[in-house]
Amino acid sequence: MRRNQVVSAKLIGGSSSSIEVKVDPSSSAASAQGATDLKATYLNDQQGNDIATALNQSQQAGGLKDGYNVSLAKQNAIVGILITLLPFVLIALV
Repeated sequence: MRRNQVVSAKLIGGSSSSIEVKVDPSSSAASAQGATDLKATYLNDQQGNDIATALNQSQQAGGLKDGYNVSLAKQNAIVGILITLLPFVLIALV
C-alpha cells in the first residue's frame, strides 16, 4: 500500500479477520507473489484497525484506484444457536 501497488482492497472483520487485495499487475508485488489477488489474515481488532488506517491513508495519498471496502463476516444462524445452547446442554448432561 505504501508504494501504491494496491489497486483495491477488502477488509473483512469478525470471525474471518482477513484482508483481500488486488495489486497492479505490473507492480513488483505481483511479480514477487506470482498473482494479483492476495489474501492475508490478521489476529485481532487492533491489527484490523491498523490496516484500516493504512488503507485510509493510502487512499488519501492517491493510492487504491478502485477504493476499499470494510465488511463483517456473518456467522451461520444455526451455528450461532448451537454455540449459544451448548453450555446448557452440557450442564443438563452433568
